[in-house]
Amino acid sequence: MEFIRKHKKASTVLLILLVLLLLFGLSYAKYVYNIVDSYILETKGFYFNSSVMSINGKNYNINNWDGVNSYTLMVDVNSKKNEEKYTTHDISYDITCKCPDNVRCELSKESGIIYQDKKTDSFQVTMIPNKAIPEGQEIRIEVVATSNSPYTKSLSAVYHVGVLKSNFTYSIEDSVNSKYLMLNVTNSVAYYEVEEAFLNYNVGDKVSLDDYVNLSDGSSLIEKPLLVEVSEYSDNELREMEYDLFGYFISNHPSSKYKNVVKLDNLEKYLFKTIKCVVLIERIK
Repeated sequence: MEFIRKHKKASTVLLILLVLLLLFGLSYAKYVYNIVDSYILETKGFYFNSSVMSINGKNYNINNWDGVNSYTLMVDVNSKKNEEKYTTHDISYDITCKCPDNVRCELSKESGIIYQDKKTDSFQVTMIPNKAIPEGQEIRIEVVATSNSPYTKSLSAVYHVGVLKSNFTYSIEDSVNSKYLMLNVTNSVAYYEVEEAFLNYNVGDKVSLDDYVNLSDGSSLIEKPLLVEVSEYSDNELREMEYDLFGYFISNHPSSKYKNVVKLDNLEKYLFKTIKCVVLIERIK
């Protein structure tokens, strides 16, 4: 105790180092234990693996969620090490999932079986927000699959699902000697933001695609489109647009209006004279 009082700073540093060593030592020991345990099970011909989970856990960062609609994660499990080494019996397993309070997680099933002849199985984790998640916020989802027959082995993965900022993007396509340009506008907003309060929604609330579709036509949110009848393009307008777009005529050629109007009769009257003609080929045999 006398040494600690005289060397307070050194004692504090030493204590911190001991705590860190203890924490990292336990984590490393667990890591090594899982590897050894998995190796022992493989020597017995037991393989319980996944492309997205592992015995010491995998971490994923996903940043393409809108925070309003549901988000589904696909998870697979298998009973093989490679195409030549695999478990020669069925493997049953249980699934658990941990989600924060602001979302609800639904499993497509809570348990499954990897049949010997199939050697693979899968399940889904669907994340449903209780209310719209603000942009920039992140949700942590932990998925664990544990085999219970004939041996016990756990695989896990942690998904950090972030809400991406939604916006509009555009691109312009133009070409030489073209009368028109192409403007492509992409709306990456996958929800409707309420501008005027209605039903149970307040201004600023975000309505998911599913809820939007289920709204009745009588709500103030959905406006029926106004249909305007317009006359068809003339033949000349159609030909112009066809030629601008494709570089040739599709429906008909400008000279087609002269069909059966100009005829060459009594060809002998035109001997030794130059005659300019427009020839329209309708089909080739």
